[in-house]
Formats: sequence, C-alpha cells, structure tokens
Amino acid sequence: MRAVVTCLISSALVLSMSGCGKTKTTPKPTVNQAATEKITAAIAEQQVAEEQVRAERRITQEASKLASVNSICPVTGGFVDPTISPIPVEILIVQPAETILVGVANASAADAVRRDPGRYAAAAQSNKQARAYTSVGR
Repeated sequence: MRAVVTCLISSALVLSMSGCGKTKTTPKPTVNQAATEKITAAIAEQQVAEEQVRAERRITQEASKLASVNSICPVTGGFVDPTISPIPVEILIVQPAETILVGVANASAADAVRRDPGRYAAAAQSNKQARAYTSVGR
C-alpha cells in the first residue's frame, strides 16, 4: 500500500514539474500578419490610384473649362447663366465615379446644388428642373 501511495505522489510531482496540460500551441502569427499586410497594402494602392484618377479629372476639367451638361437650371427651371461657373458633382453610382458639371441660373441655385448634389445631378443630366419635395394629400 505504501508503494502505491509513493508511486501516485511521485507521478503527481513529475506531471506538475513537466507542465503537463499547461502548454499551449499558438499559431504562427507571421503567416496571418503577412496576409494582413498584403491586403492592407493592396487597399492603400487602390485608394491612391482612385485619388489620382479623381485629381486628373479635376485638372482636366479646370484646364479645358468644360461646359455644363445642362442648359436648364435644375433648381429654378430657368436658363443657365454662362457667367457662373458650373458646379462639379461626383456621381458615385457608376464605377469608376463620374464627375459632371451642373450649370445653374444664379448664386442661390449654385448653393442649393452644393448642399444637395445628388438631388440635382439627375435633373441636370435630363436637362430639366428637379422635382420639388412634395407630400401626399397636399
């Protein structure tokens, strides 16, 4: 009986000293970090390329003084004033994003287009006045 107790105690000591059950295998982080770094670099390159395209479009528009896409003001419904610079509006629905120049009739119409460009871009492309906000029953 004494031999069994001694055997159990010595086994427990050996197991506790060797750290049985306490060792954990951790995955190598270098593989995950390398993949993450590649993805991050690719995203950064894509963003830089998109910004370069946008900058080139802005420079082209400023250099060539492109005419607006419309002759009817999308805000007032009147004729576009050629003395007022067209407002650049970026359309993000298409890939890559497209920039159009929206002509306006007066300075307040230009402010309205700058505040809500999405609302007036489609009307400018259709060369008509944007629909007024309406509520049903009025």
